[in-house]
Amino acid sequence: HEFLNGDQQFSFQSNFYKFGRLDTLFGEMFFFETNLIKLIKHIYACSTYRGFWGVATGFYSILLALYENPESTAIVSGIGLVEGGHFYTTKDSYGYVSNRNTKLINEGKKTLYNKFRNTSRCRVERYLIKRLKNSFKKRIMSLDDEMVNHGNIKKWEGEVF
Repeated sequence: HEFLNGDQQFSFQSNFYKFGRLDTLFGEMFFFETNLIKLIKHIYACSTYRGFWGVATGFYSILLALYENPESTAIVSGIGLVEGGHFYTTKDSYGYVSNRNTKLINEGKKTLYNKFRNTSRCRVERYLIKRLKNSFKKRIMSLDDEMVNHGNIKKWEGEVF
């Protein structure tokens, strides 16, 4: 197993987009937040300590599959671009909250707004799937209608089990 730090992950996934690192940055800057104040805070956090994440683990696994299997098509199931919670959490779940944020919440200095956690990341991923280089995009097929529509990729029409 190999561990990639945030900069290495950013660099790796940037290889898949038409404008490389710029697409990842644009995704974070223009799609992660819908409120200007939150956006400024997000960009500050990304540029000082968090890093620019780009895609979440599901989408990242698609990129990794394409990289590790250059002659294959990735047939994607269970990874979608639907805003909202995950199937394994309750609708009241905020998911993982860091110790730092828990402390800020307890002190009344921070409030959690994104109850379903992946809504902001989903908007970034919807942008980034559109920005995939055609050489990669043509090698993805999905069972998920949202991914097919947002990414303009092929729908898997074969048998499912």
